[in-house]
Amino acid sequence: MKKIAIACFALAVIAVLVMPVPVVAQQSYVDSASSGPPPVIQVFKEEVKPGKSPLHTKSEAGFVAAYKKAGLKYYYLATTSMSGKPEAWFMNAYASMEDVEKANEAFDANKTVQAELDRINVSDGDLLSNASSMYLFYNPELSYRPNFNLGEYKYFMVDTYRVKLGHYDKFAETRKVINAAHEKANLDEHMLVYNVGLGGAAGTVIVFQPVKSLKEYDDSAKTHGKGSEYYEALGDEGRKLMTAYNQNDAMYFQRDFQAISPQMSFVSDKVMASNPSFWNQKAQMAKAPGKTAKPAAMKDVSKTEKQQ
Repeated sequence: MKKIAIACFALAVIAVLVMPVPVVAQQSYVDSASSGPPPVIQVFKEEVKPGKSPLHTKSEAGFVAAYKKAGLKYYYLATTSMSGKPEAWFMNAYASMEDVEKANEAFDANKTVQAELDRINVSDGDLLSNASSMYLFYNPELSYRPNFNLGEYKYFMVDTYRVKLGHYDKFAETRKVINAAHEKANLDEHMLVYNVGLGGAAGTVIVFQPVKSLKEYDDSAKTHGKGSEYYEALGDEGRKLMTAYNQNDAMYFQRDFQAISPQMSFVSDKVMASNPSFWNQKAQMAKAPGKTAKPAAMKDVSKTEKQQ
């Protein structure tokens, strides 16, 4: 993580020039099921080798066990891809980049935990074909009904946008129109908008939408399609604006689903209490020759980098 963070600080300057990165007051995000979107999320992506996903899940259970044994409170959420590359995402919540630094220092000072985490990292790395890390910064102005109880959800619909440099204001205008139509139609949805500030291409925005059941995707034509309250609320002008954005301002768009993995996640008791039968699922720990459990943000990518 440290190697990635230091290398990307120069990119942060570029990202700030391209799009606004809101400053949000610090607060705690680690011990609540609905404490609001964190200002900073570090997403650690692990691309799993074909056929190795079951072993990877078992391996990651070792990280969770090590955290619990050490009494650590650095909670993180794990998801697995349902489309696109076979990836596992580990998301850590922070109040600020200063908070990230303090977390690193705390792990560096705990030599016992470091040794255990290093041991687990060795075997986990053998199951991966690639790994990367990026930092996302919350954009409250473009988000829609961002407060929700994480423990009640099982999936995320993840929309990735890349906007042409200098065209971010058009993207923002479009998101505001979309949110206004959702509000007018009173849609019970949640959309968390994050700007990629470190570790990704400039102009990249990720929108996370928590989903309780995949049936919601089946029903999307009814709730968002022609004739729906949302469609009417958007109006002809809203649809023209979206078409103009797609034609003139957009570079890239991809929609994927991520399934929350309770076996690989390390969440608080408050989150688990929302749906115990889901969050208490167990994965048999892999018997690895040794490796240490770190939060997703702290994982060492050096081994994976050598394989590339």
